[in-house]
Amino acid sequence: MRNFLLAVAFVLGIYFVISNFSELKEIQRVLARADLGFLALALLLQVAQFLAVARGFQTVYQALGVDEKLGRLFLLWASALFVNSIAPSAGVGGMAMFIRDARRRGHSSAKVMVAGTLFLFYDYLAVLFFLALGILVLIRRGKLGMAEITATIILALLATGLGALVWLGLRSAASLERLLVRLAHGVNRLLMPILRRPYLSEQRAHDFVHDLGEGAQALRVSPNRLLPPAIYATASMALLVGIWLVVFLAFGEAVSPGTLISVFSISYLFLIVSPTPSGIGFVEGAATLLLRSFGFSLESAAILVLAYRAITYWIPLAVGGVAFRVVNHPSPSP
Repeated sequence: MRNFLLAVAFVLGIYFVISNFSELKEIQRVLARADLGFLALALLLQVAQFLAVARGFQTVYQALGVDEKLGRLFLLWASALFVNSIAPSAGVGGMAMFIRDARRRGHSSAKVMVAGTLFLFYDYLAVLFFLALGILVLIRRGKLGMAEITATIILALLATGLGALVWLGLRSAASLERLLVRLAHGVNRLLMPILRRPYLSEQRAHDFVHDLGEGAQALRVSPNRLLPPAIYATASMALLVGIWLVVFLAFGEAVSPGTLISVFSISYLFLIVSPTPSGIGFVEGAATLLLRSFGFSLESAAILVLAYRAITYWIPLAVGGVAFRVVNHPSPSP
């Protein structure tokens, strides 16, 4: 089964690369024009950003009583990004990588599920912090449009819903179970005339709450250990801002702090809320239009955006493919 999954992932990866081959060729030409020193610095910052995410996961794991090596979490995060790109599943496929690995290595899958939910919540909060700064800049410059407002509302609702889920799970597992079962029942009633069968399993809602309650119990014992992952999530966002800055420098483009924060926050916003894997098309379009509105030429804006996406998406995607192979290679439990 493992070999079959690897083969499927390999085929999907090839298809994904072929379907985006024209963009990859353009990225190759763009990177050839960059200052190599700044390009190398940007790549180092990307590695540091991955390490910050991995360390954030590690601190959540530790708060839940799960011991895992930083290098392993680095590989899991990279492979999760790869899976989410070649087989879009709203992040479920990536999270499944962590849960599957936990079972293989003797960790509690319930605690790992809680860890993933918590870190995603911290990630959203960190994005909203930078986004608030970016929105202020756009308002001052009169550049805030309905697309940015709508996407911000969607992200805020996602963060609020996720936060409410975590809070309710920590406060009362029984209340959360009742809520999820009612939601599943309501969705099933709504879709039954169309599908002629239940769309959501109410039993899975029971099982999910059971797992969540097991992980939440560990958090109640050490709630003071939840600050470090928030710090690492914020550091991860700050490193991505740093990559944007280095990209501007690599092509000799001057940039103000306001422009820097704005282009980062809007590009990351559309990475989250877009319907395409990792925001392909939406991130490039939104960031290019924003830079154009700030006075950059169309050519300069396109070059900057493609270079940033090469460093933060396409190169990590290749690394994720290798990490996926390593993570799924048979290895003894720790």
